Amino acid sequence: MGILSEESEAVIVAPGTEERTENIAATLRARATRERGVAAELSRRITQISFARLAATAAVLVAGAEAFAQPRYRSVLGVATAVAIVVFALLVRMTQGLVKRRQSAVGLAKVCEQGAYRADRDWPHVLPQPWAWPTDGDESLRVDLDIVGNASLVQLLPAMSAGVGAPRMREWLSSIGSTADITARQSAVRELVDAVDLRDAFELCAHRVNVSEAGVQTFVAWGQATARAEATWLAVLSRVLPIISIAGICAAAVSHEAAPVAVSITLVSMVATAMLAASVQSRVREAVRTVESAARMTEAYAELGALVLQARFDTPRLRAIQAALGDGRTTSVDRALNQLRRLSAWAEVRSSPMLHAVLQALLAWDCQIARAVERWRAAHGTELDAWFAAFADLECLAALAGLAYTNPSWTFPELTPVSPLGVRARVLAHPLLPADTSVANDVEIGPPGTLLLISGSNMSGKSTLLRAIGLNLVLARTGGPVCAAAMACPPVRLVTSLRVQDSLADGVSYFMAEALRLRDIIFAAEASSDGAAPPVVYLVDEILRGTNSEERGVASRFIVARLLDTPAIGIITTHDLGIFDDAKLAERVHHAHFAEKFSQHAEGERLVFDYRLRDGPTTSTNALRLLALIGLTPP
Repeated sequence: MGILSEESEAVIVAPGTEERTENIAATLRARATRERGVAAELSRRITQISFARLAATAAVLVAGAEAFAQPRYRSVLGVATAVAIVVFALLVRMTQGLVKRRQSAVGLAKVCEQGAYRADRDWPHVLPQPWAWPTDGDESLRVDLDIVGNASLVQLLPAMSAGVGAPRMREWLSSIGSTADITARQSAVRELVDAVDLRDAFELCAHRVNVSEAGVQTFVAWGQATARAEATWLAVLSRVLPIISIAGICAAAVSHEAAPVAVSITLVSMVATAMLAASVQSRVREAVRTVESAARMTEAYAELGALVLQARFDTPRLRAIQAALGDGRTTSVDRALNQLRRLSAWAEVRSSPMLHAVLQALLAWDCQIARAVERWRAAHGTELDAWFAAFADLECLAALAGLAYTNPSWTFPELTPVSPLGVRARVLAHPLLPADTSVANDVEIGPPGTLLLISGSNMSGKSTLLRAIGLNLVLARTGGPVCAAAMACPPVRLVTSLRVQDSLADGVSYFMAEALRLRDIIFAAEASSDGAAPPVVYLVDEILRGTNSEERGVASRFIVARLLDTPAIGIITTHDLGIFDDAKLAERVHHAHFAEKFSQHAEGERLVFDYRLRDGPTTSTNALRLLALIGLTPP
């Protein structure tokens, strides 16, 4: 254990790394520039069409006025008016299409810019991920390893939808899947690395659709609930009364003699229809509001569904997702969601009070929408859960593929058997640091019954290495790539004690907070002796720094001895080797260290670290010289 030898066996390297450009950030910025150019050109065309629409509007008004002013040419002018109206409608449709394409181009430019920021680790410009994390037993792990928060692992991932992909990724990051499941994820992620359009579509959706996890759950629960039965009298009246009204209007238009009676019947029918629609608002409100609230979501996921179903996948995991979204036995997700999207568009008439009032009086509009929505729910509602589960899985796989794309030097780890438990990594670095400033090291942890003890002076890199190992183990068990040239490990449970804090509110001192962390680590390590429990890797930074040296040594040796008697493996760091001066531990503790040196410069003496992990215990200290460097020279 400790530092890998030069002869250590290499493991899986990400395919295609050599073929992709190393300067991913520059490539993404070039794409962003092209997309902004496309958006500018589309804006110019939209402006041109807006002038054409004004001309068509003027033609409609002039032709219509002339048709009334010159009865002899009324038929010709009527045709001209109709043509102008058709042209205007076509121009409106063209404008809508161009606006949508411009929005897509602007969105893609944003996606590419964010990818470049993530590739460069330009954290001030990377947008935060609006994820909600529960307060649970893993909260300290997420803080210790920078899984969440600013400049975190979550922020290094492409943008994910708060209501669909984020909850699933949260689950993947927190849980320990089977080797078979993680291997299947790895294969799917590899395939999606070059599926740029599909990955971009998911990230665009995340920026475009702001639906919370609760909102998606409410929508799915609505779909699974039993469709509301329509009362017979309501079904009859909401169909018959509009027919009477429309028939009356047609009769009045065709026959002057029948017009008075037809108008009277139509007015009575419309009043009755309006009263009917008003009296059943509570019955139809749920259905109408459901489609209104889901409008953006159904449109976005209908488009995503169409992209997924058009794709050709090779890996079983992606094919299974594709089958879940439309396997030929049922209506595909894109068609079904497009149907609901059209209903939501019709329901938006409610935003125009005058038009809504006319349609209510003429057609009992809300009743017709509610009936169509309930019919849709009866046909497709129970499939919503499976559809959004498939979208969640695919979005997570696409996000991990995006992580691999922006970091082409990363690799996919080899998943090794649990026994004998061990972690091996070659050229392992911290995933959150820029590639041009991070320093990589070779590391080996295990087997059980041994411990890697890393020593070194203050600021030498001990804590950074622990976080690098921890984050890469999290990525490995998630199914994503790791920041290493090669890595081999099983899916493990991580327990950590890195960022310990006291609590004035809870009355917990620093020492007590650390002691509680160490207790939890010991209990987790001992519980892993049960064959059903996942293997444990522990990471402890500066053990028991919150107490006096004498008791610290006794307590530290006791804790280490207890950990060595468990099936767990791990790393402990310290800058006080004296606390481990015990012959009983000597054969079971492997030492490695970080070193530093002081160099002279024109400005004076400087402390220099190379952050390289070396074999053996440290032989240097720097606390007093650090104080002198900042002007606090000890006597």
